[in-house]
Amino acid sequence: DNSFNTGDEFVLNWSLDQADDFNEINIFMSYDSLENTYLIFNSSELITSTNVILSDSIITDYASVIINVSDMFNNIGSDTTNFFSIIDNINPFIEVIRPEEGFSIVENEPFELEWIHSDNIGVTSNIFEYLINDQDYDTLLVITEPLEETFQNVTINEVKNNTKIRGTAMDASGNTFTSFSGLFSVTDGTPPSINLLNLNEDSILGIGSSLNIAWNDTDNVGGEFIDIYYKT
Repeated sequence: DNSFNTGDEFVLNWSLDQADDFNEINIFMSYDSLENTYLIFNSSELITSTNVILSDSIITDYASVIINVSDMFNNIGSDTTNFFSIIDNINPFIEVIRPEEGFSIVENEPFELEWIHSDNIGVTSNIFEYLINDQDYDTLLVITEPLEETFQNVTINEVKNNTKIRGTAMDASGNTFTSFSGLFSVTDGTPPSINLLNLNEDSILGIGSSLNIAWNDTDNVGGEFIDIYYKT
């Protein structure tokens, strides 16, 4: 096979000629076109196969295995596999730590979003979204380069009785992983507004006369009740 996944294990087989004066087998691994090699197996037993475990933190198109066999006179025979690829199929990890379950914050006020993440190669981006209805999410924060800190101040500018944060981590190979915060609330911090439309300081009213009062009012979540007062 010309391609393996990070952390894969496979069986390496070989055959030996002139095994009567066999001394030692050394197997090396290279991930960079044979520029650097690392000893991964050594045996003085006359065997013809072993398991090879690939690194879980290296991706390459130029990996190879080198086998050296020596005899009692220190003569060495060597063979090398063809180059093969190692691709990353391990998902990153992310966990949203804060906001915690039951947290409450007023709309438009900043709060701390905190998370932890990890990956065998490295996380390249994070996307954080918040729940806007039973199934849809809106973008809250996008991080496209690695940060030393894993916390950011964010704000949500709408009232949500029960919402949660969805955090997604991605690595360079496009592998992703998603986790969720606990449910929390964003409360109303915006006062309503109201305007009288047909009264001004110069209005003159008669005693006992009827008066039609008109107004318009607005609120981000909708008004519940209106009180009207007069003062003489």
